[in-house]
Amino acid sequence: GAKCKFCSQLVKSSLGSSTNVFGHLFAKHLDEPEVKLLYIEKRRANLKLGKSGQDMDLDGIGDEDIDQQILYQRSKKDPSPVWKFADRILNGAKCKLCSKLVKSSHGSTTNVFGHLFAKHLDQPEVKLLKIEHTKRRENVILKKLTNKKKDTTVLS
Repeated sequence: GAKCKFCSQLVKSSLGSSTNVFGHLFAKHLDEPEVKLLYIEKRRANLKLGKSGQDMDLDGIGDEDIDQQILYQRSKKDPSPVWKFADRILNGAKCKLCSKLVKSSHGSTTNVFGHLFAKHLDQPEVKLLKIEHTKRRENVILKKLTNKKKDTTVLS
């Protein structure tokens, strides 16, 4: 394993593999200048070596344009709306509404949602969050059921 120099979290890695370490750094510390540079460097290497194994033609595309596109692609994934109501802290989150510390591991939002829905459902914004969260969960379940149905159809 390795200890993150930014947050001191222990990151599992086996036999000197850096995959989990890179994943942790890019997910948690992309705002750090040296991590941002490392991310861009790794993504540039992937861009230059296309899926076919041949170099991609990057001529005529400025370095800054490539870097901005790489960072945009990384930031496109929207953070959970729960983080409007809580700040991430080591091993959890701190509720912005009541300052309670909520345990959470590896950025999981389950306990933070639970806290908000149990303690702050009287707040209109939290009610809206619950509605959105419920719809999202229903869509995930529906998608899983639809995929299972397709799988059994293929097997029959």
